[in-house]
Amino acid sequence: MMTTYLSEYFSSSLSAFKQKVRVNSELLVQIFVLLIVPTNTIKAIQVVYAQINSQAGSSAILAEANFEASNNYRRGIYYSPIQSELRNENRVPAPVATKTPPILIFQGPGTMLVPILLYHRIDTSPTESQYYVSPDEFEEQMKLLHDWGYTTITTELLVQAINEGASLPRRPIILTFDDGHLNNYSIAYPIMKKYGFSGILYIVGEYMGVSNYMNADEIREMAQDGWEVGSHSMNHLDLTSLDREQQQYEIVGSRQFLESELGVPIQTFAYPFGSYDLTVINLTYSAGYIAAMGTGYTYSQGTPNLLALQRRGVNGTRDIIAFASVLPWQGDPAYLRKNPISP
Repeated sequence: MMTTYLSEYFSSSLSAFKQKVRVNSELLVQIFVLLIVPTNTIKAIQVVYAQINSQAGSSAILAEANFEASNNYRRGIYYSPIQSELRNENRVPAPVATKTPPILIFQGPGTMLVPILLYHRIDTSPTESQYYVSPDEFEEQMKLLHDWGYTTITTELLVQAINEGASLPRRPIILTFDDGHLNNYSIAYPIMKKYGFSGILYIVGEYMGVSNYMNADEIREMAQDGWEVGSHSMNHLDLTSLDREQQQYEIVGSRQFLESELGVPIQTFAYPFGSYDLTVINLTYSAGYIAAMGTGYTYSQGTPNLLALQRRGVNGTRDIIAFASVLPWQGDPAYLRKNPISP
């Protein structure tokens, strides 16, 4: 009887000890590495790890599972109605969703996986145009990105990572908006702020301040709140069909105009219609832009395509399942079926 009791007692104790070892083993390994491995060696390992991930697309996605245990994002989201095409004085401020600071991973230099999404109008389409994404659909997408642990970054940070290496969040993403539509300010801006996101505005010089387009004050307000501003040319023409003087005006002149009008640096360019050739790329580089946005269906960003970054357009006629299907990193599938905006 006593033998059986002791056997059960030691068996239980051993089980508890194994559980504690499993829980703390990762922490012990991290402490051990920090104590005996030189800092420059750790950094080198991180660089190699990031390069392996970026060069083996599917492998990078699988490796992402290693960081799932650290996903401690809080999901206290509160609904705030947003009205379409309203100027600042009528815009309803939305509460900001809180989340823990992102985990940073040193990546680069070289090619890496960073999705770049392209939006145009965030409003209800009168004709079911693919260039419109409704406010409800847009908020559903932003909430999904938030719940799945995505963090927005700037193009400047991406370029630094490609050229020199930089610390990036584990699920970086860039959200871009072309043309400068007013609903980017009145609708997209407060929704994104609610989820802790910022984006990049690509402004057409001659559109600024025109009816249903943002004016300089609204653009500056967003820039002061962490948004980037880039050029989308002066007149939104196919650059490959223009002569050299016209190309100069659209590419170089637009940068000078926007910097003068807005008082913010214009460092990146988005080709109208995603159309470019070698002459256009060379002129864009000569104009001093550090990067340019093209279009594409992959999320591989690196030195070879620094002046034609891969950017995927978001089609307003697709549902949340289709939107999620093109994201490089997946999260809890429950949010695809039930992703409520209101509590």
